[in-house]
Order: sequence, then C-alpha cells, then structure tokens
Amino acid sequence: MRTVIKLLSLLMISISLAAAAAAAPEKAEAAGPEAVKALIQRMTPGCADRFAVEFIPPADGKDVYEIESGEPGRIVLRGSSGVAAASAYYHYLKEFCRCHVSWNGDQLNLPAVLPAVSRKIRVVSPVQTRLAYNYCTHGYSMVWWDWTQWERELDWLALHGINTALIIQGQDAVWQNTFARFGYTKEEIRQWLCSPIYQPWQFMQNMERVEPPPQSLIDKRVELGRKIISRCRELGIEPVLQGYFGMLPSGFKEKYPDARIVAQGGWAGGNRRPDMLHIKDPRFEPIAIAFLEEQRKLFGECRMFAADPFHEGGKPGDMKRGDAYKAIQEIILKFDPNAVVVKQCWQTSNKEMFDAGNKSRTLALDLYCDNMPFWPKCQGYDGTPWVWSLLHNFGGNIGMEGNLPRMAKDIATVFSDSGRGALTGLAIVPEGTQQNPVVYELMTEMGWRGAPADIEAWVRNYIHSRYGKANPSAAEAWDLMLQSNYAITSGQSPVSSVIVAAPRLDPNIKGRKWSSGSKILYPKHKLYSAWKKMQAASTDLGAADTYRFDLADVARQSLCNLARDVYDRMSDAYKARDLEGFKKQSATLLGIIGDLETLTATRREWLMGKWVADALQWGGTEDEKTYLDRNARLLLTTWLPNPNTALSDYASREWSGLLGEYYYTRWSLFVKALTNDLEGTEKFSMDKYAKDRAAFEVKWINGRSPLRSAPAGDTVAVSAALLAKYGPLMDEIQPAPLTPKAANEL
Repeated sequence: MRTVIKLLSLLMISISLAAAAAAAPEKAEAAGPEAVKALIQRMTPGCADRFAVEFIPPADGKDVYEIESGEPGRIVLRGSSGVAAASAYYHYLKEFCRCHVSWNGDQLNLPAVLPAVSRKIRVVSPVQTRLAYNYCTHGYSMVWWDWTQWERELDWLALHGINTALIIQGQDAVWQNTFARFGYTKEEIRQWLCSPIYQPWQFMQNMERVEPPPQSLIDKRVELGRKIISRCRELGIEPVLQGYFGMLPSGFKEKYPDARIVAQGGWAGGNRRPDMLHIKDPRFEPIAIAFLEEQRKLFGECRMFAADPFHEGGKPGDMKRGDAYKAIQEIILKFDPNAVVVKQCWQTSNKEMFDAGNKSRTLALDLYCDNMPFWPKCQGYDGTPWVWSLLHNFGGNIGMEGNLPRMAKDIATVFSDSGRGALTGLAIVPEGTQQNPVVYELMTEMGWRGAPADIEAWVRNYIHSRYGKANPSAAEAWDLMLQSNYAITSGQSPVSSVIVAAPRLDPNIKGRKWSSGSKILYPKHKLYSAWKKMQAASTDLGAADTYRFDLADVARQSLCNLARDVYDRMSDAYKARDLEGFKKQSATLLGIIGDLETLTATRREWLMGKWVADALQWGGTEDEKTYLDRNARLLLTTWLPNPNTALSDYASREWSGLLGEYYYTRWSLFVKALTNDLEGTEKFSMDKYAKDRAAFEVKWINGRSPLRSAPAGDTVAVSAALLAKYGPLMDEIQPAPLTPKAANEL
C-alpha cells in the first residue's frame, strides 16, 4: 500500500511540475556573444561577420567594454555583459564610422572597409546601474507598440548602455491570476482594470476602472510582455517588474468583511485611487506572495521589483510610511532574499521609508534630478543606493528643449561630490520618449564616459556622427541652439505650445496645466537663425534622415514659438476692438497651424494616424477596434472621457492629424466666436464657447475619422517654403532676450 501511495505521490508531483513548466515562459538564453551578434545583424544587416564579440570580466563590479582591431577588416568588441558589448559596438559606430542610432532617425552608412582602431580602447562605466523608464513612459510612448517596435527599442537600450528597464506589459494578467486565488473572477478583475493607456497610473495606485480592456487585449499583452522580458535577458538588461504593495481591486470588503482597508482618496481628474490593504491585515502577506508567484509563472525569475505606495499623495491611515515600506520589502525579501525594491522618489525623498527598511536591498530613483533633486537635501539618501534620474519630458509633449550644459555640469558635480552617498546609477525616466535625441544621447553616453568637459565640442562631435559628416552651417545652427532652446530648464518641461492649448484669452495660456506655460524662456530669434542655418545645410546633408528630422524639429519649434507672438498680437487686437487687426492676426495663427500640419506630415514620428493605426492592430473585432481607436485619441486630447478636467491636453503634441483636424478646429471655433463679437452679431461667451469646444472634442474622439498613417511630402522642400513664408515675420518679431530675473518670474 505504501508503495502505491508513494507512486501516486510521485505521479502527482510529476503532473504538478509539468503544469508549472507549461505555465512558465521559455527560459531565455543568458546574455552572450550570439545575442550581441544578432543585434549587430539587425542594426547593420550583412555586417555581423565583420565584428568579433567576446565577453570579459567586470571591473570592480562595474561594466567594462573594449574595442580593438583584429584580423584585417574585422573589429573585436569585448564586454562584461551583452549590454557592454553592444555599447562597444555603438561606440565604434559613432567614433570611427561616423554613424548614429536614435529614436528620431538613423544614419548607418558604414564605410566599405571598417576603419582600424590604432590602439585598444577600454571604457569602464562610472556606475553599476543605467536604467530606463518610469511608469508614465509606457503610457505616453509605447502603449500600442508591437513586437517589431519593442525589438527595435530594446536594441536601442542595449546600444546606449541601458542595463535595467521597468517593464509593465502583461501586468494586467498578473492581477487577474492573483485575485483568482482570493475569490475574484477574471471578469471582476477585468472590470476593475484600466485601459492600457491608463495602466501606468493604475499600477502607481492613482486610478481604477477607467475604460477596462477587453480580455483579448489582456491576453495579447501577456505574450508581448514575455517576449520583451525574454529579449531583455538575452541582451543582459535586468527587467524591473511589479512588486505588491497592498493595492486592492474593488469589492474586497464585500468578499472579506473583516478586512482592514485604508481608503486612498482621489487623484487628478476626479479619479478614485484603489484601496490599500493594511500591512497588519493577515491577508497582506498571502496576497503579496501569490502576486509574486503568479508573476513568476508568467515571466520567470526576477530580482528587481517596483513598488510605489503613496505615490503622488495617498493616505497611510494609521500606518507609518516607514512601517508600510518595511513590511512590503520584508515580504518581497521573504519571497526572494536577493530581491531589490525599486522606489520612485517623486514629490518626496521617501527617506523615512528607506530608513525603516533594508537599505542594501533598496534602489531609490531620484526621479527629477535635472530640475528638483532630493539627494543634496537628504544626505545622499543616507546610505540607500540611489540613481540620478533625468525626467526631462512631461506628457510626451514634443517641444525641442533641454539644458545640455546643466546636465553635463550636474553629472560632473554629483560624481565628484563627497556627499553623494551610495550613488549607484544614472537613469533616463522621461514621461514620453521619441523626442530630443540629443538629450538622451548625452545622458546615456555619460553613463559610460562621464560628463564631457566641453559641451560645445561634444555637440560638434555628436552632429558629425549624427549627420555622417561635418558641416559648418549645421555646426553654427547647433551653436545657436546651445545658446537658446538647449540651454533652458523650464520647470515641468517642455514649454507648452499655445497651439495645443484650449483656446482662450489668457496671458498665461498653456496646454498642459502643470507646465511652465507657453511663453518662451529663451531668445527665440536665435532658434529662428538656427533654422535658417540648418536649411542652408540641406544641399550637403539632405540625404541623411537624422538631419531631416532635426531640420523638421527646428522648423516646427520655430513656428510654434512664432504662434505665441501672433497669439499675443491677436489678443491685443481683440482687446482694442480692432476688427481688421484681429482678422489679420487670427488668419496668420490659423495659417501657422495649417502649415504645421503639412510640415509634421513629412515625418513618421509625428503622425496621429500612425498612433491610432498602432492601437488598431491590437483589435480583432469591430467593437475592439472602436474601443482602441477611441482610447488612442483620448489620451492625447482630453486624457479622460470627461473633456473638462485638469488633465485635458496634458499629453498634447504638434502631430499631423491632431494639428489639421483637432487643434485647427478648436482655434477656428474660437476665432469665429470672437469675430462675431467684434462684428456685433453675437456677444462672446466663454461658457458657450467652452461647451461648443467640448462637444467637438467628444465628437472627434468618438468619430473614427480617417487619419494619415504614412509620411507625405518632402521635409527639406516644405521647410524651405515655410522659411520663405514666415522668415520676414520672424525677422520683424525679435523680442529682446529675457533676463534671468524675468525668466524666473515666469
């Protein structure tokens, strides 16, 4: 009998193991030379055999890479990880082949014979961690990406030295599977979840139950998440997955009447924050362990877990914040003693949390170091490992803006400051990517080579590789940009274009509520001059897609800046009851918006139709496609289904389709209402206009109007025509540069 029982037990164990194996993702190969060779082949097809890839030991726990010539015509790349070897490859491409890879155009015209490396190059990273993304990035940039787009992005990360990345794709299924173990149906959790456009904020405990996704979308996102995480491991990128910190789905109190629940109140836009389970509730640990187990079943082993209790507020109730963090971390460490809890430090340094927890198993992201760093005020996090993070971009807005000199100075300062504490890394954590490639090139390069001593020389070298050749006119243009739009920190950047703002008469008009406004805080005439010089370089550089993007960006930003000046003139004319002056200035403003539609249509990065098409590819039925089309439009316009919240226009962008249909119509309605008032046919009412505007917005979001999803027109030719058209007006409007005092007052 005992033998039979033993055999049955073994059989049951075998069945359980088989089931677990079936549920678990295929184990990815550890990062190795072949993964890097495959990346080289993807980036430069047919060239992989011209490179030898080898692995070498780290240097005192830090990544290192080497480059040297091998056999004739071959280059040897060595790295302490897949990311390090990929970084060696990219270093060689930039410095020896004058090539460039970016979110906004590539220049990969390799010479027929690879240039030799005269002596071995060895680079040791000054930090252990080089991290990418905060939660918002996944909503404002890559929410609709498929595997092809993600594969390209992961290659970009590796080339730029990123060895740690926050990944949230597929997390919705983890919540379903976890709470199936606590009395919920899949449908109940599906109804509690938010659309993928809102899930970054849901996973930070800010909102729930907004535009729940269809189950088919949840299932597809799991498969994408598995592919992303598998490729991360192949390349040597450490994925940061979700840690459980007490967030509960709706209805938990009904299922468990004795549960100790801490209500979290509300968040922006009238959203309700999900409830939090008290750390002393006996179900807290079982739920947390179940969550981590279900996540491991779907995505495999993970050692880094993001946990953001009380993000942007939240209410600890009778819990102390430090006690809550300690309890959360202890459970994660019970699940995996080698785990690290990753916490975003936004609006607070969270020092009381880290002091209460295990500092050695914590990674603090000082999220807004480029403008409001916490580390100098909290003793360098007082022994907690932390990461200097570049936020730079809010809402995915595409203003051409950054502060390159300050970035270089700040990194040089923190590396040399004895009060930096346990600084362990650098990070790029923009709310939106796919913009300002120079900012991210500088930041990621500093993760390997430290801060450049001469930022002007660095920029000259950057554009030499980006365009494939040196050009005096382009160099002069960039010198001007280093004195204007790339030497500015504008609060929650970028400056919010007047074009994307809900039309009104307001000297502080802006789209994104929390931006610094639409007033330009740098000498605009220098950017106008930069546009002229960039245009002059077109004969020499016009074949390079990288140059074409930068030309389009300079032109777009110059016209947006001009629009603010024209808006001021239009407002002044209305206030003076000058009908003819108003008509002239309003026609110019509408003309700029229409011409920006033509300009942005020439670039694949700026097509609202592409954003919507990417969303539609996730739908199988017409109902699903209608849901996806609507959601894609929502996020970039009113943000929420209600068009009248503070979040409206937060993720605004000067994109083709939005400009021609959405922003142009809003401004046309406004101009018409003001014109009627000046002509005496109908007194202007802001309330009436706001209602008319909101009605239009809702209709457009739900209307599924066809949008261009492929570029049209020639960037160089369109830019030249617009420069000829608006150049005289730009020359006429050349306000004196703002003094530092005036800029601060804005």
